[in-house]
Formats: sequence, C-alpha cells, structure tokens
Amino acid sequence: MRLIVRDADTEATAREIVPPVADDLLWWGFLNTDDDKVERNFSDGSLGSLAGAPTVESGYTTFDAPAQYLSAAIAETDYMTFCFAMKAVSDPASTATAPVAAGNYVSSPLKGLMMWFTAAAGGSPFPAAALRFTVVTDSANQCALQVTDADEWKFYIGVARSGAVDLYNMTDGTSATLVTTGARAKNTDRIRIGAGVSQSFGGTMDIAGGCIYGRALDEDERSAVYTYWKDTYLPSKSITV
Repeated sequence: MRLIVRDADTEATAREIVPPVADDLLWWGFLNTDDDKVERNFSDGSLGSLAGAPTVESGYTTFDAPAQYLSAAIAETDYMTFCFAMKAVSDPASTATAPVAAGNYVSSPLKGLMMWFTAAAGGSPFPAAALRFTVVTDSANQCALQVTDADEWKFYIGVARSGAVDLYNMTDGTSATLVTTGARAKNTDRIRIGAGVSQSFGGTMDIAGGCIYGRALDEDERSAVYTYWKDTYLPSKSITV
C-alpha cells in the first residue's frame, strides 16, 4: 500500500512527484537550486547537460542565449507542447537580444521550431513584447501572442499540431492561433532549453521550470499542467504565475 499525501512538497521530502499529465511526456524540469538538479529530466531520471554556465538561483535559472542553455536530448516530434514558467530579462528589440524559452530552429536550411520573445506589435516599448512559437513547414510560421508585461512571471504554453500553431498565456487567459500549410520541416538537432540552435537569437530569459510533450495537449490537459505549476510547485519558490 502507498500513502500519497495531497499537496505535499514532495520535492523537498524526496518522494515521488506525479505529473498531472503523463502520456508522451518527454521532459519535466525544475530549473533551480544547483546544476545537478537543473540537468535532471524528472520525467525519466535521465541527465542532460548545461552549456555556458547559466546562473542557477534558488527559484529559477537565468539563460543568456545563444551560449547558455540546457541540452536535454529531446527530439522534435510531429506534434509538440511546450510549457514554461518564465519571464523575459532582455529587451527583444532585435533577434540579438530576443529571449528564447526552447527550440531547435535554424534558418539555413530552414527547419525546426522555437518559442521566443520578439518586439511587441506597433513598436510598444519593453516590457511589452510578443511571444512567438515558430514552426517550419514551407516557410517559417510565426504564431504571435502579445504580452504587456513580459518581464513578469507568467506561465505559457505553445502547441504545434496538425495544420496550426497555438500559444496560450495561461496567467491572463489570452491565446493566439496560426493556421499552417504543408508538412513540418523538422530538425534532427535536439531541442535546447533557454536558447535555440540558431546563433542569431541572443537574449536573456529567466525560467523556473516547465515540461515538454510529444503531442498536442487538449484544453483540460493544459489546464491541469498549469494548475500544478501555479498552485503546487511554484509557490514553494515564491513565484506567482
């Protein structure tokens, strides 16, 4: 018989953490405390590797792309869901200062996908920004979601699915969808956390944690993932999303 204590801080007591959605979970990461913890994929116990010595704090890790990132050996799949608690640090006025959540996008040859911040529509000054989820089919498809305060902690979800890309700001309930055509041009390079493969994107991002799935999560599943991070885990790090 097992006793599972509801709402217990299982991370602190070294007992199991049960993800709210487990099917096709590729990576689950708590990005804080020390390098060993940041490198661990809690979905299967495997270890990734940190590049460029990102700054690991008690509640989050600061990644300064493109040199600083976590490589967790995650392969790009036909359908994917990215989920991250994060905030932009640098002003994404250009790609050289555009913070990256995760991805493996490259422009030559054009392939891969990436979640990142770019300048807000209409030239609004930072902290206004646009969260983008870029996927490649016959071209680079840029689903964009406007964020008024990108420098504050929020929980974002990006979904790459058949014929469309979706972005969700779970914190304030806004969303955006972009219809795509053609088959995905996937990149065999493994997905990086905190930076992309392209050297053109060089911004700074704070990431407290997140998860990546090899399929498109539905509305109930997205809500369950967000609720876990918002109500169960992030409060232990004094982070509100």
